[in-house]
Amino acid sequence: MSTLKCKMCGGALKYEEGKTVIECEYCGSLNTIPNVGDEKRLQLFDRANRLRSNCDFDKAYGVYEAIVAEYPEEAEAYWGLVLCKYGIEYVDDPATGKKVPTCHRSSFDGVFDDPNFEMVMEYCDTSSRDVYRDEAKQIEEIRKGIVEISSKEEPYDIFICYKETDENGDRTIDSVIAQDVYDELTVKNYKVFFSRITLEDKLGREYEPYIFAALNSAKVMLVFGTSYAYFNAVWVKNEWTRFLKLMESNKSKYLIPCYKDIDAYDMPKEFSKLQAQDMGKVGAIQDLVRGIQKIVKKEEPKATASVSGVMSGSDTVSALLKRASIFLEDGNWSEADKYYERVLDQDPENADAYLGKLLTELHVLRKEELVNCEKPFDANNSYQKAIRFGGAALSAELRGYIDSINTRNENVRRQKEEQKRTAKEKKNRIVKRILVVVVPLFVIVSVLILVFSFIIPNSKYNTAMDLYNTGNYAEANAIFSSLGDYKEATHYKYISSLKLCNAGDIVTFGSYHDANEWIVLEVDGTNIHLLSKKAVDCRNFDDGYMNWWKNSEIRHWLNDDFFTHAFTDEERDMIKESDGDKVTLLSIDEARSLLTDDMLTAEATEYAVQHGAHVSSDNHCDWWLRSPGNGSGTAAYVDNNGYVFESGNYVSSVYNGVRPAIWIDLES
Repeated sequence: MSTLKCKMCGGALKYEEGKTVIECEYCGSLNTIPNVGDEKRLQLFDRANRLRSNCDFDKAYGVYEAIVAEYPEEAEAYWGLVLCKYGIEYVDDPATGKKVPTCHRSSFDGVFDDPNFEMVMEYCDTSSRDVYRDEAKQIEEIRKGIVEISSKEEPYDIFICYKETDENGDRTIDSVIAQDVYDELTVKNYKVFFSRITLEDKLGREYEPYIFAALNSAKVMLVFGTSYAYFNAVWVKNEWTRFLKLMESNKSKYLIPCYKDIDAYDMPKEFSKLQAQDMGKVGAIQDLVRGIQKIVKKEEPKATASVSGVMSGSDTVSALLKRASIFLEDGNWSEADKYYERVLDQDPENADAYLGKLLTELHVLRKEELVNCEKPFDANNSYQKAIRFGGAALSAELRGYIDSINTRNENVRRQKEEQKRTAKEKKNRIVKRILVVVVPLFVIVSVLILVFSFIIPNSKYNTAMDLYNTGNYAEANAIFSSLGDYKEATHYKYISSLKLCNAGDIVTFGSYHDANEWIVLEVDGTNIHLLSKKAVDCRNFDDGYMNWWKNSEIRHWLNDDFFTHAFTDEERDMIKESDGDKVTLLSIDEARSLLTDDMLTAEATEYAVQHGAHVSSDNHCDWWLRSPGNGSGTAAYVDNNGYVFESGNYVSSVYNGVRPAIWIDLES
């Protein structure tokens, strides 16, 4: 039977017959438990509780709903729905050391008014009712506190959703792009929630009140992602799924997916009907900001007034030029250019502003350093405007710099040509001397090349083929390995190594998204039975309720798409057909008779995890067998601990991995 686990700390609970409330011996928490008379029900609860503990509340909610659909009087399942709605995670209380709830998905709806909590009260027994109500009171107090704090926050216009760090703790490119957009929006006077900046002064406090306030007040959410995994990271998905639910009741809210370096079709399916922004295109940020301005009308920030009244035009230009020059001195090219542009908005013929733009574009700190530029800049638009609107002195000075650059470059060109001419003459003299020695050596080397490249390799190749044809595969393999890619040495090296393998060995064959390792299960003459070492993909057994292998979707996929993409033409010719299949899954009997304990546990490839495979802390996953399960619409599988479940899992489950099995004929 599956192990009951504590909802708070994950420790194993000791079940006592007839009890519906158990105290955890590890954290001391009181746990309400589901009906334990059904193994399938316990497996579903184990999966749902594991997802909830990992804060993957949406997936956990889906599993709890599946439990309710099949067991409509299970109070613990309705309680799971309540925990997911409010995003409850149990953490250690520093003061008492006990596990206490914290809320990651607050709501304006009270816990006691929630329909699922009402179902908990209807179906729970007397002993568990008080435990449920005590937990509900704690959650309700937390919810009220969050709502109270969030009510004091000023409303936001835009919420930026993104992944801040990667698996190494380094900042992601998503964060950098998001901050560029944040900077542009704040310049436009928008109030933007961007956690990197908005929450930096909230250290030591719960973030949920501020996230809750921003989600509810923001009219637009921008979701940034440069990979499928980043879009679906737990906390990123937690934010955008909450916003999508708010959009269902508030049609004035908008969500804009912003992607880069991925196919638009690789974004979450929930975004399929939303207009997305490709951040890899030129001008993407400007296009995005312009689109937001159409949705959220905002007045541009007004110019600051001077002490004596409104600043005059000349005073404003002078102040802006001074501010721009400070940025220029610091090498802050973008800010300097921005302020020079503001000068030109007020004085379109200001020569100093065009000169400043020229310096920022060429990354030069001072005007006098223009003479050190690598190339002349007379084609630059800012230069042309500077001499057009500047005085004769400025025009003469800038043209003088260009003349100096041209003169310097011409001298360098002539010097290089002279060096080339001298080097060529020297080279010709050396070549003549070398030819006297090289020609005889060339003849000798040519003969040696002929011997070592053709005569000796051909002799070794023929010897290796004789050894191979007489069954001396080890000696043949050693010679083929030394011949590199001579003739078909690579092919026979590979085939001879396969002929030497034994049950339990690991061999390479084919490649499916970089997965190419197989376990040798059986060797029958020239036939070898192989099983993929890892779960190479994650798929359901069938889209409907078909648990009969011959008619299943997974059989069709293995013998069509997988067979085509995983193997070369030569490899496909080597694969034998068995019972009408080129590729199959192991049966219950085969798994138990052919696999050791180590072979029964399977790691999932990165590709399989990206496509939904649920993995344990050591990256092991459940994987399908071809045998039908005990129940209708179920198929047998092996769990992440290597245990064979004959009872099976629903064929529509999208969390199990796939380990293909094949027979190959080395003589084909």
